[in-house]
Parts: sequence; C-alpha cells; structure tokens
Amino acid sequence: MRFTELCIPGAYRIDPDPISDDRGFFARTWCAEEFAEHGLCACFAQTSLSFNVKKGTLRGLHYQCAPHEEAKLVRC
Repeated sequence: MRFTELCIPGAYRIDPDPISDDRGFFARTWCAEEFAEHGLCACFAQTSLSFNVKKGTLRGLHYQCAPHEEAKLVRC
C-alpha cells in the first residue's frame, strides 16, 4: 500500500499497490502493521459498507470530538 500524507493532520490517502499477472491482480487493502507504522489506528471496532442506487448520491461523515472520537477509514 502507498500512504500519501494529506494536508489534514493525521489523514492519509492510501492506495493499493496491485501485483498483476495473467489472471488479473491482487492488492492488499488493509494491514495492521503498515497502518501502525504510519501512526494510524490498527484496531477497528466496526466496519460498514454502503451502496447508493442513485448516481450522484453523497453520504456524509460525522466528525466526533473527544471523548467520543473515532478513526475513519473511507474507501470510494
């Protein structure tokens, strides 16, 4: 995975680093060790998936302050 630090402190763009062959490709999308190496939470309490039928639908992320903050991993 390639971690690119963003202008928001503690935020990264994380891109898979696909390994290709004649069948297609394989790419790691999450690794506790690599996340920890970048100071990111490597222990998720919950993961969720959403799907929108209508093109252009936007869902929001909810910001939470201490003591109820949560790390967010967003995949688009």
